[in-house]
Amino acid sequence: MKPQVAYVSPIVAGGESAVRAAHDSFPREALAASGAASASAFIGSGYYILIFEPQDDTFQDVIARFTNDPEARRFFSGLRPHLEEPLPVGVRPADDFHQTPPIDGNVGVTTARLPLAGEVFHWEISQA
Repeated sequence: MKPQVAYVSPIVAGGESAVRAAHDSFPREALAASGAASASAFIGSGYYILIFEPQDDTFQDVIARFTNDPEARRFFSGLRPHLEEPLPVGVRPADDFHQTPPIDGNVGVTTARLPLAGEVFHWEISQA
């Protein structure tokens, strides 16, 4: 299992039901095409958490491809009014290792500016 990365945003007061309903049209195809192995969304205590696990690429590459996909852009644009720190479209990798130009010329935001939390510990019971 690759390390997971979570995007975290407070939900605007009263926006929980809209955020939950938006996930009926989550852009699954865009997520698969981005190189993600899995994703999970959580809502609770006024927060929205979206956890990504990449397949083979780094998280930065996966999130850049995902947020630059037109279907993902529409999805996150719909969430924008309901999140205090909405995930921007056109995210670019942030470090010197990632030298690719922005997709479609979109200058976007770098991953260094996103409210992200990286996995620092993982435990699971092993099957003997």
